This record gives sequence, C-alpha cells and structure tokens, in this order.
Amino acid sequence: MKKTLLVILLLFLTLALFAGCSENDRAENPGQGGIDVDLTAFSASMIYATVIDILSNPEDYTGKTIKAAGIYEPIYFEGIGRFRHSIIVEAPGCCPHPIEFKLSGGAQLGDYPSAGASIKIEGVFGIGEEAGFILPYLTVDDVLVIE
Repeated sequence: MKKTLLVILLLFLTLALFAGCSENDRAENPGQGGIDVDLTAFSASMIYATVIDILSNPEDYTGKTIKAAGIYEPIYFEGIGRFRHSIIVEAPGCCPHPIEFKLSGGAQLGDYPSAGASIKIEGVFGIGEEAGFILPYLTVDDVLVIE
C-alpha cells in the first residue's frame, strides 16, 4: 500500500512539474519563422532568465537568431570612441537588461532611432572583442519603432 501511494505521489509531482511549463517558457524555439530565441513571447521570469543566460554564456547563442522588444539607448564610450547601441529588454516587474545591437551595412548614428524609442529587433547573435573586452551583440537589418 505504501509503495503504491509513493508511486502515485511521485507521478503526481512529475505531472505538476511539467504542467507549469508552457511552449512560451522555452529558452529556444527553433523553427518558428527562423527565430531561435523569441524574447517577445516569454513570460517575465523567462525574459529575465534568458537574457541573463545570453549575457553569461554568449558562446551558446552565437549564430542564433534572437527577437527582442524594448527601449533603444545609445551609450557613448570614451575608451573605444564610439556609440554602443543597446536595446534595454525589461522583464515586467523586474530589472532592465541591455543587449548591444548593430545595424548591418555600415549604418551611421542617424540610421538609429531616437533615444528612448520603443523598438523591436530581430538579429543574429555574435561575439566581438574591443579594447580587451568580450562584447556580445546582435546584428540586425532593421529596427522597428513601435508607436
């Protein structure tokens, strides 16, 4: 009797664990329109966890297509003498996290939206090195300004 009860309890706990996971809570969604990681479809906790994972383990995301929405923020860095263009991805009720992005095709500062604009981007993740720092970034073809 105790053994049967234990098996039923373990089965219930296993089902409860998997019932909390949804399709949108996966860190990667290959095959969905060419998007590997769609941060726009995640819950707040998954946005936070995934962005932290992207920034902590950039080599795991190199070459993957990532879609994100957030606030555009250009930041000028004296040490490297250029602007770094970031999308500030915010998990509702949590912390903002910047991800650098670059427009493909040799874009100039005027090709980027106004600071503080709500934007949506989709691009290929890569890793660069500048002034001795490893810098993860997205290469995007276009920036969609959300009105």
